[in-house]
Amino acid sequence: LGDFSVVSWQAIFVPAGTPAPVIDRLHTEIRAILAKPDMQDKLKGFGMEPADMTTAQIAAFQKSEVDKWAAVIKAANIKPE
Repeated sequence: LGDFSVVSWQAIFVPAGTPAPVIDRLHTEIRAILAKPDMQDKLKGFGMEPADMTTAQIAAFQKSEVDKWAAVIKAANIKPE
């Protein structure tokens, strides 16, 4: 499959229209939690690597994942059952 990469990822999303100050506060608090050494150890124990992304970065990443998998589904002619 050449340059094909498959990864599992998680993100925290909020409803559309959530005020920017609320999003900023959540991001700040989540970053602080993920920076704690014990949390880093727990996540690494599960084989996870936290990535600190802005809302724009996660939106771009999510779009790239949707585009990638849509192409795979189309090329393989996968249909919902």
